Amino acid sequence: MMAESARAEAGGRLALVVGSNRATRAEARALGWTLTTLGWSVAPILLGSPVSQRVLAGRIAATRADVALIRDDQATRLELATWRRLEAVGIPIVGGGAALAALGASAGLAGRARLLTMLRAAGLPTPSWLRPSPRAELVFDLDTSASSATAWLVRRASSEDPLADAGDPEPCRNLERAYEMVARWGGDWLIEEFIEGREFQIAWSPEASSERLWTVGELVHHQLQAHPDAWSQPGPWALRTQRARRFPGALEDRSSRWICPAVVEDDQARMLKRLTEAAARAVGCVDPALVTIRWDRSGHPRVVGVDLRPDLGPGSVWARLVRASGLSYRAALSRLLNRRRGANRHAA
Repeated sequence: MMAESARAEAGGRLALVVGSNRATRAEARALGWTLTTLGWSVAPILLGSPVSQRVLAGRIAATRADVALIRDDQATRLELATWRRLEAVGIPIVGGGAALAALGASAGLAGRARLLTMLRAAGLPTPSWLRPSPRAELVFDLDTSASSATAWLVRRASSEDPLADAGDPEPCRNLERAYEMVARWGGDWLIEEFIEGREFQIAWSPEASSERLWTVGELVHHQLQAHPDAWSQPGPWALRTQRARRFPGALEDRSSRWICPAVVEDDQARMLKRLTEAAARAVGCVDPALVTIRWDRSGHPRVVGVDLRPDLGPGSVWARLVRASGLSYRAALSRLLNRRRGANRHAA
């Protein structure tokens, strides 16, 4: 009944922008089909390579869409000024919203550092991290006790695209070794504490105002032996790699198992939900977000990520969490799009 009423309220034209990533396009096809069954007319915009902001904005505006949804990657990256121009002409962008404005539309390592800074400023527990300041001779560290950590991730920017990571982070058991690596690489880098423990994901949305709507999922990583050419230290690391995300069914993808709902104690679940709400508030989320929290082996949680543009397709983590909470995925998706379209019309 809820799904049927949601469909009756739906309708309109939606611009769906996707890049060349194979997994992203598969997600977009599934999402587009679902939107069509909900009464939306979907105008796909497929980008095989990065385009200028003027071209991207022009192609979106040409669809005369009521709403635009962008699967964010290098080809479809939308700068804040472009996002504002499209909203000004009546095409609201689903995903990010005020959160992107708060982050300054940063991407890559700068965006990661900015996100951790905002979370820490709001009093949330995060991994410790280090990154070069604008003056290359200085390094800032949000937590001077960081040297006591036992594991680190070293991230570096791509030489081809400074706003993207060069690849999977390099894990290190020794901070001095991490310093040696960034000194050898040069360029932009980020050293981040690796939180060893359980990894939870919680879907946040404005509609999840009551505790009944919260569901905690857990990503369980099988301990695989790292390839010596790809990792600075041999041994098991519980990480989900870029290859796992980009190639469903690959060995790296199969090494992770998703449990929904997660098996957690009541007190632990309440803490995870409080941290999720606080993290979303800290970065100004107005659209669905996916918050990742790691619970370390000493029993302390850390907020390690806030995905401002999670995949919204029917097979996505967000969709599975919505269903596990007892809601209709189709109704939740329809409500999201109608809310963004309605807010834009009200503002106009």
